[in-house]
Formats: sequence, structure tokens, C-alpha cells
Amino acid sequence: MIKFITELALKADTNGYNRIVNNEFIVEVGGEVFVMPIGFRTNLANTPKWIHWLLPPDDPHYIRAAIVHDFLYGRATVSRKQADTIFRKLAIHDGTSTGVAYLMYICLRLFGSSHYNPKRFK
Repeated sequence: MIKFITELALKADTNGYNRIVNNEFIVEVGGEVFVMPIGFRTNLANTPKWIHWLLPPDDPHYIRAAIVHDFLYGRATVSRKQADTIFRKLAIHDGTSTGVAYLMYICLRLFGSSHYNPKRFK
């Protein structure tokens, strides 16, 4: 079960690239509750620039999934595989096609390990 307990509010970071969570953003996935605090910084979906025409970083169909994924990768409250699976499930929940969500999941599994850093946001 997926439930967004609070709405997402973002503001632009001063660098113009990242976004900052402007309210406590809370989501429940499979009985686990994740709370992104006010001030949490995210780069949204970290897709390569050459593919932004197809998978833009701020696509509304996976923007919430990307923010939760960034949080999980930085805090390591779940395994990397669990974080990637949660991203896939949230993206599908928010309207990303199953095929695109699985493609993004596979890319995360193949290329995401260098970004999985429990100390990044501490």
C-alpha cells in the first residue's frame, strides 16, 4: 500500500539545480513511513542530460518517487535494492508507465551504487 500522508511542497535551491523540501513530506510504503524533513535537498531524478528529452528530472509522474529515493539513498534506512524498488512502485503509483518505471529501476540497479551513501545527508 502507498499513501502520501502530506502534500509535497518544493522551492528552488540557490544553485538553481537542486530543490528543497519546503514542508515535512511524509509517505507510507508497505507499512513503513518515511519523513523527508523541511530543508531536505534533492536533485530530483538524476537522469543524464542527453536523455532529459525523454526522462526529465522533474517529471510529475516520478518526482515524488525521486525525492523519496534520494532520501532513502542518503539515509540508508533501507537497503539500496529496497530503495530502488520503492522508487519503481511510487513512480508507477504516480502514473509512470510500467515499462518506463522498470527501465528506470534497471538503470538504478546498474548505475546507482555510487550514489548510495548513508553519510551524504547526515
